[in-house]
Amino acid sequence: MSQNRKNYENKTFRRNGHIYRISRGWNEQGQMRYEDRTRDELPHGVWREWYPNGQVLEETDHKNGKRHGFQRTFYADGTPRLEAHYRNGKLHGSWVHHYPTGVVSTRQEYRDGKLHGKSMRFTEEGAVQYDLTFKDGERVS
Repeated sequence: MSQNRKNYENKTFRRNGHIYRISRGWNEQGQMRYEDRTRDELPHGVWREWYPNGQVLEETDHKNGKRHGFQRTFYADGTPRLEAHYRNGKLHGSWVHHYPTGVVSTRQEYRDGKLHGKSMRFTEEGAVQYDLTFKDGERVS
């Protein structure tokens, strides 16, 4: 980056009685480092962070200060690491973790922050290590 240019920016505006802010930051090479959004000082909207190599590290959706919607994280080469869904700050829906090779290592289902449904673990070759079933956070099989 130029020595005369700051490595971040904030844009603030008002709409429908709320104060919104979008913040962005860059590394010394001028590549995007982060972007986040707030509404009334609380996380609101998609937050993103990048590796120094330009690949996305994480994308997480927020609503009224809580995780709400998707969360995705990646390895430095761009391979998916984690995919999760949230509702009002709690895991709700699928949660999938990948090995660095991209193969799924764990797949689980959540409801209101508790394991609910299948919970499966796999080897790096894709073989099932365990296959459990949960209901409201309690193991049923």
